Amino acid sequence: MHSILNHQDTPEEVILFVIKHELLHLLIPPRETKKRLVNHPPEFLEREESISPEYSLIWNWLYFHFPFCLKVHKRKEQVIVTREWKDIMYNKRLGFKEMMHIITPKETSKASEIFYI
Repeated sequence: MHSILNHQDTPEEVILFVIKHELLHLLIPPRETKKRLVNHPPEFLEREESISPEYSLIWNWLYFHFPFCLKVHKRKEQVIVTREWKDIMYNKRLGFKEMMHIITPKETSKASEIFYI
């Protein structure tokens, strides 16, 4: 878990989502698809969607609070936290209800639509 989430205002749901994601790697290991090893094969994404219906809400929260700190690296199937995170580490973070009054969330229900594939 990245230090960027180590903040009193980070919602518990965000932490639990990351934990579920990482534990899912123990159940569904990387495998080869289309002649390359992938960390998040289709069955991983399907299972993640089924156990994490809050997926879109969590990613909306992350991108709302860290818009310049998260860089999606599709080929490596990673979200990289850039060095700029230290500049905003101690900023106030909104809860989900507060955030929803400010933005219109991206309507995405599938894990693969955000960054994986």
